[in-house]
Amino acid sequence: MLVADFTMLARVVAFLGEGHSAEEIMAYRSSEEEDLHLRKLIALVEAEAATEEEQKELDQSLLAQHIMSIAKLNAHAELNGKSQNGN
Repeated sequence: MLVADFTMLARVVAFLGEGHSAEEIMAYRSSEEEDLHLRKLIALVEAEAATEEEQKELDQSLLAQHIMSIAKLNAHAELNGKSQNGN
């Protein structure tokens, strides 16, 4: 069962597709509800009690976190380049 129709992966992709600034990307955080749900999914998988749907949701959530980590690295590099160039 998905926690919401709009998954973490969909939220991240939508956010990045909106063309936010580097500062906004750096400030992006998942909600407490998403973090709690992700911990629950991890616990289920570790206990080998997750359904196929829960495993799929966990995989997608981890992919979302990976994509956002890459976006934040790029945003950090952009901001660092601006500060070094005096812009």
